[in-house]
This record gives sequence, C-alpha cells and structure tokens, in this order.
Amino acid sequence: MAQPTASDLERHLLALDADAFVDFVAALWAESGWTVERAGPVVEASRPGETRRLLVLPPRRAFPRLRRAPSVDLPIDAVVSPYRGTDRSGLPRGVPDAPAVDAEGLRDRLLYAVEDAPRERLFLDHLGTSADGVASSGVTPLPPIRAPSARPAAVAGAGALLVVVGLVLLLAATGAFSPGTSSAGTVNASVPTTAGAYATAESPVYDVHPNCERGPGEVVAISSAAVRGPRLGNGLVVIGRFWNPRHVRNAPTGVWNEMMRNDARSPYYRSTTVRFEDPMIEGDAATVRAVATIDGTETPYEFRLSKRSRSPLQGCWVIDGFGPV
Repeated sequence: MAQPTASDLERHLLALDADAFVDFVAALWAESGWTVERAGPVVEASRPGETRRLLVLPPRRAFPRLRRAPSVDLPIDAVVSPYRGTDRSGLPRGVPDAPAVDAEGLRDRLLYAVEDAPRERLFLDHLGTSADGVASSGVTPLPPIRAPSARPAAVAGAGALLVVVGLVLLLAATGAFSPGTSSAGTVNASVPTTAGAYATAESPVYDVHPNCERGPGEVVAISSAAVRGPRLGNGLVVIGRFWNPRHVRNAPTGVWNEMMRNDARSPYYRSTTVRFEDPMIEGDAATVRAVATIDGTETPYEFRLSKRSRSPLQGCWVIDGFGPV
C-alpha cells in the first residue's frame, strides 16, 4: 500500500466542506483509541484520565489567512488544521493560542496510530478513495493557494524551534529521559521456565535488547514483563525494540506512545497475572496467545509476530501487533 505524503493528504482535505472535515477528524481520533463527541467545529476527545478539546478549522483552498477561525467560548487544547504547516501566518485569523495539528500531524496519526483496516475505511468513507488513490492522485484535487510569506527567515527559525521543542516533549512522553530501574519485574533474557513464566535475573527488564536467538514466546514474555512493570514509559521503549521496524521506523514518538496506550491495550499493562500459551508458528509467521487476568477476569490477547528477512533485526522474531481477541 502506498503511503500518501502530507501534500497528498492536504489536497484531499481541502476538497472537503467544513462539516465533512470535522467528521473526518472525529472519526480519526475515534479510530486511534479516543471516545469522541462533536459540537459544531469542536471535537471533544477523551480516554481514561485525559480529555482534550479540539477546534477544527474549516478547509479553505484560497488564502486561509483572509478568513476568521470559528469563534468558540470554550477553552481549546489543540487546533486541527487541514493545511501543511503550523505557522500562524498561514492559518485563519483569530485562531486560539493552542498547539496546532496540521496535515503532517494528521498523516502521522493515520499511518501510525490506526490499524490497517480502519485506516483504509477512513480513506474510503471520508475522502472517497483508498490510501493508494490519495497517494497517486497527482495534483487532483488542486493544491491550496497561499499568499507568499514576507518573513522566510523568521518562519524558518520558528519552525526549527518548534521541531526541537516537539522532539524534547515526545522523548519525555515515552520516559526516554527516565533512567531504567531495577525491580521485581525482571526477567531472564535467555532461559524460560515453564508455561511462559520467566525466572528473575540480575539484569532489569528495561535493559533487554533483541537478539535472534529468542523464539516468539520469549519475545512476547520479555515485552510483556516490561510493559507490566512499574515504569510503563520505559516498558514501551522496550517493547518498541522488539516491534517490527517497518511499522515504527518513521513513526513520531508521540504517536507511537499514544497508539500503544490505546483503550484496547492499556488494560493488559495493569493485569495482575498473564499466562502464555504455546506459540503457533507457520513458516516466518507466528501468534502467541496471552491470557491476562484483569480486575479478576481472564481476557485473552493475541500477539502477531514475523521473522525479519532484512536488516535491521534480520533473522529475528519481531512483533507486528497485539490486542484483545
């Protein structure tokens, strides 16, 4: 499947009317694990412990700066724009002072926070074409018309600052700045005991890295121990090391973190016990079922794995995805 660029997506978003774009944004957040409610141009997205109010700007192909943003009385946590770029000089006047999600950010959420089948439905239901169609549409729909910038140096400087600040925030969100700590949640990285359990070892689970000697069951057990430990941010870094590089190579850290913390996966991290079934291996593909006890109820999860045929991690078993069965 071809991956559309931010420019490809921007052209298709600007072909929508205001209501259709709000519907698209609400559906996108819903498919990436949020509960959404819409009130006019505002989408309220929530998940356990967090609520965000999004102001969705109406698509305007020509000179968006000449128009005003929708007026709202509620506090806004983020502004969602169909345009590429978050510089205020390219957005409608009166935009609230809040972080902006542009076409590039929407593309990242589509590609890295939504599974394949729901993503294809989003393209078909809201943009009227498949992901391949968006990526191969050339200049149709027409690109936007923008006024030239009178301050290219200032814009470039502000853009660089935003990139640096964004990277710092994204790394902090995953716990990458937090030192790994030793705890009871450590595993033996090489020798399993019985029924998917692992013996305690000297090295903390947060320091484990992939090697190609581990089978699918070991990969799943190590990753599970990491995300079920006392430091979820560090645990997500560990499971990311065992994740298929093809799926995460270009994923922004914040989107990866959000995808891994969605409503379907989060209960697994707080499960009191996990029982692993024997791996089912067919050639270079494998599945491992993990039965997690969550609030006293057993819930089966399934990990999908594949053996890498190219670098990096060539010859290693890596995780392609997991979720409740």
